[in-house]
Amino acid sequence: MAKNKKVKNIFLSAGVPTIDRPAKYYDTADVIAIRDSVIALASTVLAVKGYHLIWGGQPAITPLIALVLERYNLMMANKVTLYQSYEFEKFFPKENANVGHIIYTEKRENIEASLLLMRSKMIVIIQQQYLLEVWKVLKKNLRCLKNYIQMYLVCLSLLQELQLRYYIMSI
Repeated sequence: MAKNKKVKNIFLSAGVPTIDRPAKYYDTADVIAIRDSVIALASTVLAVKGYHLIWGGQPAITPLIALVLERYNLMMANKVTLYQSYEFEKFFPKENANVGHIIYTEKRENIEASLLLMRSKMIVIIQQQYLLEVWKVLKKNLRCLKNYIQMYLVCLSLLQELQLRYYIMSI
């Protein structure tokens, strides 16, 4: 049986709100649950061959993922992709130095615009991968459809020939 060597990308969207965030985020955040969830997801995804973790570089999240990679003795470049906006360059955690595959996005006119750019680039990559998968499925189904149409045309041709013979015999 052939092995499936296709890499499955897992997108992580997480963060720990800081005090300067609106109260609805900061006051309701369960930091322990966020930490445990990120570690659990990263441990599950990164321990399995064929999975690749993608995330935006929120300063509290990258160290957690680095911890999991260190625990499993995994190479950052092979298992993860970190998206990082230069908007937050002064907050980059030291663990960024260990990440082999970082995609940086430029700083924009304000934080919202910088985050939008970074998130858009992350989503575009993921959408392209899914569109490629959809295209492969469609292409396979189109081949099947083509075969069905060819069989239909053969059957139709045979049916017309039989009708013609029946007509000729009835004359």
